[in-house]
Formats: sequence, C-alpha cells, structure tokens
Amino acid sequence: RPGLFDLERVQPFRYRNWLFASAGCHDLPEHFVSETSRVLQGFTAEGRWMACPIEGVMLLYMHALHCVGELDRVSTGHTREVRRAMAAGTSALTQLVGGREALKLALLLHVRDYTYVLTLGRSVSYRSLYAETTAPSPLGRAGRHVRAVVVTNDAPPEWGHEVPAWAMAEIGPRAQVELMPLA
Repeated sequence: RPGLFDLERVQPFRYRNWLFASAGCHDLPEHFVSETSRVLQGFTAEGRWMACPIEGVMLLYMHALHCVGELDRVSTGHTREVRRAMAAGTSALTQLVGGREALKLALLLHVRDYTYVLTLGRSVSYRSLYAETTAPSPLGRAGRHVRAVVVTNDAPPEWGHEVPAWAMAEIGPRAQVELMPLA
C-alpha cells in the first residue's frame, strides 16, 4: 500500500556486488515504466512488473552492464567497459523519455571499487574528505587512513566542487575524482 514504505522511498537498490541510487526519477514521464518494460522484455524475468520509475532506470543500466559483460563480473577489470555501459544506459534512457530536456536526474552506481555519478540534467556537488592521523596503522605507518567522497544535490556553496549537468564522475578506490562529459 502507498505510504511510508512505498517503492519510491526505498533506496538504494542492490544487486550482488553493486549499489544504485538516484534523485529525480519521480519526474519521469508517465509512459516511462511501460516503455522500459517493453524494451527490456526478455532481459528481466518474463512478466516482471516494474513498480516505479527508479526500478526502470536501474534495470536499463543493469542491461547495459550485462551487454558489455560487466553485470556479474567479480574481477577488477578495466573501468573502460563500465564507462561504456554507463554511456549506453544513458543513451537508452534518453531515447525512452524523448530527449535530454525530459531528464533532470542524478544517478549513482557503485560497482567493484569504483563509484560513478551521472548527472542527466541535474548537477550535483561533491567533497572529498580525508582524516589525518599520527597513530600507526596496522601496517606500521601513520598518515591518511580515511578516504571518502560525499555526493549530494543539496550542498552548501562552500563545497565548490561540482559535477556539472551531463557529465560523469568516476570516483576511484583512493577517492580520486575524474570528471568526463556524457555524450
């Protein structure tokens, strides 16, 4: 039943070794869920009912990862294939909604040791956080031991780092951020 625990409020989605979250999916056109179900027929279980736009978006990217052989891959292969899948998923999503102007989304996908932030008409801010320590680590060294990147679409102005609209940020295992445009 609609209410506190309806599917629009259940985030993030998990699938094996990855995590997916989004902002803005509730603004997608009404026909999006039915069109996505039609396009993905055969990829998901037959007769699968997508209950909300967030699930439809997630499944488009799952399909794109599957097509490049990265959906269930557990090795630490090159990120080039994941980047290709993110571009393919974005292309499919853009076509299903009728063009870029219909999108105001921010998506996050964590797969293996990398996090991908896609800004589809909605920019987001990020901030790298590091904690310094003088205490020895288990390896006997002192220094940085906490590495994190916080991503939000509601950051205070002093953060200063932005993933602009229609871009992708790849955040690596050492919290390094690489920005690239989305075609």
